[in-house]
Amino acid sequence: MTTALLSALTQLARHIGGDLSWFADRMEGLEISTEARPMPHPVCDTLPARCRETSDLTAPSTQALMRAIPYLPWTQSYTETDGFDAHYLANYAFVNVVSPSGLYLSDEMRISVGFWGEGLIYPDHAHQPEEWYVMLAGSCTLTSDGIGAQVLRAGEVAHHTPWQRHSARMNPGPLLAAAYWRGDGLMDKSTFYGGAS
Repeated sequence: MTTALLSALTQLARHIGGDLSWFADRMEGLEISTEARPMPHPVCDTLPARCRETSDLTAPSTQALMRAIPYLPWTQSYTETDGFDAHYLANYAFVNVVSPSGLYLSDEMRISVGFWGEGLIYPDHAHQPEEWYVMLAGSCTLTSDGIGAQVLRAGEVAHHTPWQRHSARMNPGPLLAAAYWRGDGLMDKSTFYGGAS
């Protein structure tokens, strides 16, 4: 199941092309971690019902994720000490499909799939790695320095350069997105501006 997810995310990157071809070229033949174990999160039970608004481009990746849910090490980067309340943490989770410590191992990239529930706000933040968000299902209003606010739906892509500030409102949401990262600091927490909410 997890190999099908990796393959679907590889093909997604290849179909989109451009900078994402860099990832697709490096995603085949990755070693699977011997230490990764399935780690459920309560939000996983609701994902199939909440992630139906896909596109022709993203439906294969979304479907592969749904089939792989029980086998994935779901996690969170943030806790209540980071300013995220219990409601937020109950409606947000992600899985590192590829990373230095992910399900599949790579020191040069990180590919995660994250879910944010309806109405959540991913506050203004930035990080060192360069990032491409591919919206898999649902929608959000993404606000990025130098670009402003834009509504993004399944099949659309957003790019952030290193340390480019951005935030997202899942209004109405929810959002399922694949994040393709490359550069230094792949596993570092983001820097927040103005606190989490």
